[in-house]
Amino acid sequence: TAAEAQQVGNQTNAGGQRSDTIKIVRVDPATGTASSLSIPRDTYVTLSGMPANSQLAGDNKINSAFGAGPDALIQTIESTFGIPISHYIVINFFGLQDAVNALGGISMDFPYPVRDRDCSTGVCYNNSGLDIPTAGCQVLNGQQALALSRSRYYQYDDDGQWISDPSSDIGRIQRQNLLIDAALNKAKSTYNPLRLNTLLTSVVHDFSKDNGLSANDLFSLSERYKAFSGSDLQAYTLPTVGATSSEAGAVEVIQ
Repeated sequence: TAAEAQQVGNQTNAGGQRSDTIKIVRVDPATGTASSLSIPRDTYVTLSGMPANSQLAGDNKINSAFGAGPDALIQTIESTFGIPISHYIVINFFGLQDAVNALGGISMDFPYPVRDRDCSTGVCYNNSGLDIPTAGCQVLNGQQALALSRSRYYQYDDDGQWISDPSSDIGRIQRQNLLIDAALNKAKSTYNPLRLNTLLTSVVHDFSKDNGLSANDLFSLSERYKAFSGSDLQAYTLPTVGATSSEAGAVEVIQ
């Protein structure tokens, strides 16, 4: 919609597409376990499945693979890490927002007031819309959760002094994992089949998936994992270090 384009941009002012966040989730219904692996979006790899004439073919940041769609990103992950991908789900910004709202908001504890403040152009502005002015436990609505998960210029107030988070995308991954934990805990504490159906229905227009993954599959997994909590999810991040590439600029390389 026009309002959404105003909030997060569109292809007119940000051509092409990139995967903002890449998470590989492994679930084992037999044991009731699940784990996730986050891949920093600037990880420098050899892209697979790209069109031969694409300027993005060859070595580049892994999020560039999504420029040719989910299949190219999957091929890149499989060829780089040897991890077979069974299914994919692509969630847009408003899918996350609608899911949190369908849960009735999520509770998160903030030790400090936080905000997003980008001053790279010489004029400071709030890039993601994140603005939590008071410390303590907060109930975030969908828009606030989206702002937190997108924040790339995260700052916290330490006794009146705003401190910028130096960890960049790694810190953002950590905050996203905390948000996922909070959503899992809220889903567990308020579970009922009607709420689950509402949640799945609320995001149906905001995500895409492969044809082999049905809505019934998602409902069945949710039913099986209804007692799953955030503390049960083992979350990992691919270890990388910062580097510079002549082709892609500032990148992360695998340790």
